[in-house]
Amino acid sequence: MKEPRVTLKDVAEQLNISIGTIDRAIHGRGRINKETRTIIMQKIKDIGYKPNHLARVLGKNKETRLAFITPSHNPFWEEMMKGAQTACDELVDYGLYLYFRSQDSDYDSVAQVKAMSEVVENKPNGIILAPLHPYLLCAPINEAIENEIPVITINLDSKDSKRLCYVGENPFNTGKIVGTMYGKFLGDNGKIAVLTGSSNFSQFSIRKEGFLNLIRTKFAKVDIVGFYEYADNIEVAYEISKKLITDTEDLKAIFANTGSGSIAIGRAIRDLDKIGKVMAVSYDVNDEILEMLDCNALTATVTQSPFSQGYYAVKLMHKVILEGFVPDSEFYYTRADIIMDSEQYEFAQQGCIIGI
Repeated sequence: MKEPRVTLKDVAEQLNISIGTIDRAIHGRGRINKETRTIIMQKIKDIGYKPNHLARVLGKNKETRLAFITPSHNPFWEEMMKGAQTACDELVDYGLYLYFRSQDSDYDSVAQVKAMSEVVENKPNGIILAPLHPYLLCAPINEAIENEIPVITINLDSKDSKRLCYVGENPFNTGKIVGTMYGKFLGDNGKIAVLTGSSNFSQFSIRKEGFLNLIRTKFAKVDIVGFYEYADNIEVAYEISKKLITDTEDLKAIFANTGSGSIAIGRAIRDLDKIGKVMAVSYDVNDEILEMLDCNALTATVTQSPFSQGYYAVKLMHKVILEGFVPDSEFYYTRADIIMDSEQYEFAQQGCIIGI
């Protein structure tokens, strides 16, 4: 029986080094420590790795163009694009080219529909899309599929479209994770208010469903005092939070299903001197959230791993295009980490990405 070919991934796993670093060592590209290169080349010799010459031929003779469409260029999406570009750099031998398309607003789904249609007209080999509206983006996604352009959704989903699959957080599970933290803090006699962002984003609604499912199932005596819409406006969420803290007797916690809503709650807790008296858990990570964790205005945050989402979406799409891979799942979920303070976050960032 013929033994399977040793791949760069095998080398990477044995050395716990990224595929990109190994690729640079083999081909002499970029900056790499001399000692690291020696270790890599010795390992390649030991396990019998041979370069995939087919891949190099493909890379020289055919360009694979992927479009990566995100709502805007805020830090969250930039981290996702960084992950996507890292994966693209590791696939340089295959002639992979990645171009990004975004807009000024995180909420202008009409502009994104137009952008998506324009991208389809340019006939890329594949499209990775964070759809701003699950229904409105169905038509351009389906148009791409009908034109034999595979589409993978990332971070946000359009489940009723013909997209191949989704890559991102499992929002129901992260809602349950956050619900567990609130429930353990509140016990059987706490009061909690629930703030909800835009219902256009299905992931946000599913987070809330997961949260409420956990609370009602395992902490049934927790008193939910009300549900309050803030339309993803951080100033509105801040004013609602202040009023709730001021007017609600024995309020112990406020939940929001987005990072911006959680920041608003944290600001209200801090400004009203309620640290340690009112509890909130956030989603995502940025400088302000880390500051609030360090001063205990927020108890914890749950990350979505935007870098990993971008990275794995590109790797998965490349397998679809080059190998004819058919996704064996409708959903590919990335890891969610619970972060308690900035020091823990820095520690969590020290890991290494292993490719698909």
